[in-house]
Amino acid sequence: MAINKTNANFVNISNLPQTQQAVDTDLIILQTENGTRTITFENFNVVRTDAAGNATVLGNLTGNDAILDNALFYQSVSSVSFSSQGRLGDNKANGFYNRFTINGGLVTSATYITNSSPDYINITKTFLPNLTGWTNTIYKVFIDDLVSVTIPNGQNNTTGQFDNVFTRFPDVDVNNLLGYVTVAGQGSTTERISSFPWVGSLVNDGFGNLDFRVYLGYNTPRDVNLLIRLNYPLKPTEYPF
Repeated sequence: MAINKTNANFVNISNLPQTQQAVDTDLIILQTENGTRTITFENFNVVRTDAAGNATVLGNLTGNDAILDNALFYQSVSSVSFSSQGRLGDNKANGFYNRFTINGGLVTSATYITNSSPDYINITKTFLPNLTGWTNTIYKVFIDDLVSVTIPNGQNNTTGQFDNVFTRFPDVDVNNLLGYVTVAGQGSTTERISSFPWVGSLVNDGFGNLDFRVYLGYNTPRDVNLLIRLNYPLKPTEYPF
């Protein structure tokens, strides 16, 4: 304190001792409309920081922008929308998506593609053909049909038909079936045959059926029932699947 020419006391605040941190009970001088007043630091409406620069906000924090040099740690974050690197996060209904755009950890685009998907192409063009080719070297797919025909009394041959053979397997050539249509045995009959029957005259009837004729070699005195079997191993190019 010093005495000036007007005989007034004055104090230069630069000469006062300094404190390292303000506490709730410390007083701050304010010039208000009602004159000079004091207020405790507890009631001073500013964001408080400690000596290390850390701040704690007890109520709600409202503003236009927040810029953080490091990370944000919070128990719950909610917003009408989120953006990353200038792109708004994508809103999608519950569904299946296989192509995403991610900006700074935020999904900003999600779509579903089929025929041009790399996974789809890889599976259909590489894995499945290779798997099918490998299994075809181990397993065979057969046409295995059985029909019953009757050579009438006094006759030595008759005709028969395997239904829908070429409807089910349109890539099969009728000429490839010769030797795969055989007599499987006799059906219900009392007539004992004395020759070995054989099958010939294989024809694609144009309606998807395989027609054939069975020969006995002699005229039988009674009806003779025979079982005729088509047992043909399909080639890979003839598979209908």
